[in-house]
Amino acid sequence: MGYRIVKTKFANSAFTGQGAKQFGGRWNRMGSPMVYLASSISLAMLECLVHLESARLTEFYSLFSIEIDDRDISSLDVSVLPAQWRQDEISSVTADMGSQWIASKVSVGLRVPSVIVPQENNLLLNPQHPKFERYLTTVAEVPHAFDERLK
Repeated sequence: MGYRIVKTKFANSAFTGQGAKQFGGRWNRMGSPMVYLASSISLAMLECLVHLESARLTEFYSLFSIEIDDRDISSLDVSVLPAQWRQDEISSVTADMGSQWIASKVSVGLRVPSVIVPQENNLLLNPQHPKFERYLTTVAEVPHAFDERLK
């Protein structure tokens, strides 16, 4: 199971990978569509909060869940990560790894460590994989509100 929190106004594009394609990210280069998820709701919250200012917590958010068969998920060998992979500045090494995985279409998902909590995992999805569309039928969406005490 993977979880993703997005602003409700972007709910229709939550699984297109277009935001990551347009801006790039830690695990993908610009031009490579990718959907970033977390392995738990609380980790999804942290992954979202790290990019927000407290004033933006009052906006409307949606929490998505999606079920992906473990047989369609690969795991990144963490021993190949560069020593400084968790730095604020995004490493071209990790972006290249993710973009190469996207291009290979070896699996629907790739399990990677979270930068925020490296003992936990995030799940990257390849929206270009031939099996990706079938998993969209498992997507569930519920409204999500951040606790006012979070800043």
